[in-house]
Amino acid sequence: MTVVLHPLHHHVLGLPTGIWSPWSTVWLIYWPIVAITFVAFNARVRDAAWAALLSFSLLAGTALLPILVYAGRGLLGELNHAVSQIGILLIAWDVLGRRRIWPGLAGLAIAVSTRQLAFFYAPVILWAACRRGGARTAALCALGIAAIAGPLLWLNYAKFGNPLDFGYAHIYVHRDDIL
Repeated sequence: MTVVLHPLHHHVLGLPTGIWSPWSTVWLIYWPIVAITFVAFNARVRDAAWAALLSFSLLAGTALLPILVYAGRGLLGELNHAVSQIGILLIAWDVLGRRRIWPGLAGLAIAVSTRQLAFFYAPVILWAACRRGGARTAALCALGIAAIAGPLLWLNYAKFGNPLDFGYAHIYVHRDDIL
């Protein structure tokens, strides 16, 4: 999403590289997070009032609130954290609800596109697939997980020479001020 919208933000709106406009943040991140949070909780508790209360508690009472505040300033790193939350909430909605598996896989693809370590949610989706439909559904889910993991592992290999190197160790290279 950030790559696709970069020309709009940078060339058309004249924003600096790495900064998003507030309107795109609201429509592409804030509203989806609120809606998916409510739907995920409502799928589990099946009571709109409780789902709304739980949604408010998650959004206002966890680290998600500061992420959304900083994302509102248009900073790309915080926007990536918020986008990963959309994916994680899709996984929760699917696993806690009907376990159709494809929403969980879509959530996994969204989450790992901005936070690669969100891939550790894959076993949860695979577990839900096993519970939902047995070996055939689990095999199809495993293929979906492999389709999500393959490009990420290739990208890690292309950038760092190792498919399991996600680049976090390179962030602090030559930075003595943080030790």
